[in-house]
Amino acid sequence: MIFAFYFQQVIPQDYGVPKHPLFCCRALKYKKKSSITTREKIEFLNRQESDLKNIADDSELAQLEDDDAKKERKTVYELPEEDYYKYPLIVKDIRKVYPGIDGRPPKIATKKFC
Repeated sequence: MIFAFYFQQVIPQDYGVPKHPLFCCRALKYKKKSSITTREKIEFLNRQESDLKNIADDSELAQLEDDDAKKERKTVYELPEEDYYKYPLIVKDIRKVYPGIDGRPPKIATKKFC
């Protein structure tokens, strides 16, 4: 059964592109261990968080947000670092700025998005 799958992938057929005879070994070659540990990632997030604490208290932002958005923002900011690994993605205050062209100032697309 394994040989049948292997030969089907390697031998040229009417349609498709045959794979390299050692295609099954490529996955082992490219698998690398991350050089950044989880602890280093958490420390980086904590350093960034100190700059972002004042954004959660911004009165202008608080007036524009709905109650559910305020609740979600509060949940994200109060999330303990031990629980970071439980979520696939944690977004805190994304900001996108397009550079200015022809002497014009930079254009802010989003700011303080959580």
